[in-house]
Amino acid sequence: MSKSQTSNSLDRRSFIGASAALGAAGIALPQISSAAPLPEKFQGKQPMKPAREQTQAVAPAPPLAALVLNKAAYGPRPGDIEAFNALGGNDNQRLSNWVDEQLNPTLADQEIDDRLAALLDSEVSEDKLVSCHT
Repeated sequence: MSKSQTSNSLDRRSFIGASAALGAAGIALPQISSAAPLPEKFQGKQPMKPAREQTQAVAPAPPLAALVLNKAAYGPRPGDIEAFNALGGNDNQRLSNWVDEQLNPTLADQEIDDRLAALLDSEVSEDKLVSCHT
């Protein structure tokens, strides 16, 4: 046998011997600790009952309007939750109608329409408009 094999076998033997010694000590420890008598103040006492299992309160889920507007929009503005709730009779209808409204917006703004109409009706030449806005 070479020297490296001899040193490895000695290491293995040492390891196995140490493991056996620790194992024997581990088996003996529970017997030693259980052999100790109880102190007098605990003699004749009954063990305490475990604490009753406590249930944690579960927070109620937020309304669907708040969830949708927080996740799919930039959060609810004043009046958005009421507008969302007015979109249908149940949550599925409201969500479906809200998504349809987001995908097909109607941007009817009378004030903007009036201002655009006034600009289009005016008799201003294109050259004057370009010179005013450049």
